[in-house]
Amino acid sequence: GLAWQPLSANDRVVVERAGRPVPRAEIEAALLAEMVRLGASRSAEIELGAWTPPMVPPTAPVELGVEAMSFEGATGRFSATLVVAAEGVPTQRLRVAGRAARTLPVTVATRRLALGDIVGPGDVTEVRLRAERVRPGAAERAEQVIGRQLRRPIGAELPFQLADLAPPELVAKNSRVTLVLEAPGLSLTAIGRALEGAPRGATVTVMNIASQQVVAGEVIGPGRVRIAAGSVPVLR
Repeated sequence: GLAWQPLSANDRVVVERAGRPVPRAEIEAALLAEMVRLGASRSAEIELGAWTPPMVPPTAPVELGVEAMSFEGATGRFSATLVVAAEGVPTQRLRVAGRAARTLPVTVATRRLALGDIVGPGDVTEVRLRAERVRPGAAERAEQVIGRQLRRPIGAELPFQLADLAPPELVAKNSRVTLVLEAPGLSLTAIGRALEGAPRGATVTVMNIASQQVVAGEVIGPGRVRIAAGSVPVLR
């Protein structure tokens, strides 16, 4: 609609107008919806090859459609024609191709955690990662992780492995503990030194500081170990 005529075959004019790219997330959602109809998982992650998003007028509403979808369930590969309709521009038809990658639910650390740290609610978040990035034995839910103690450090945004989590230690190695011996009509306590760390309910070996004897008992609370009546010293 411009009043312009070229003076020769070598003349050209470039007209620029305001525009915006169609958000990638909207395009991926339209493609995934069509793939789900063909058997893909709703939680799949879309990978597009070399891609330049279509441009539309800044305020014009956009309608997206998908035609001629081809989807391979075994590999996740797909190809389709993306239809982009917006007021003020001709309808665009773009050929797109890529892969729908399978994802799995995992729980990842929100910050770096050190050996022996107890995982709190603010230390975890639930996400979905591509299946090839998830090792067997990864924690899927936050409740599998919160309140557990780390057997090895973990970096931020890395998945927790169930094998690296343990009940929190209530008795630390080499810490002073209270030895408790109870029997009908009798209650005795003594001070000992734990020879190993252990969580609640676990058996731990402790050296009685007064007698230098090593005994085994059950961890019943923070810094408390119950010795069964009639227990004999542990040979070391």
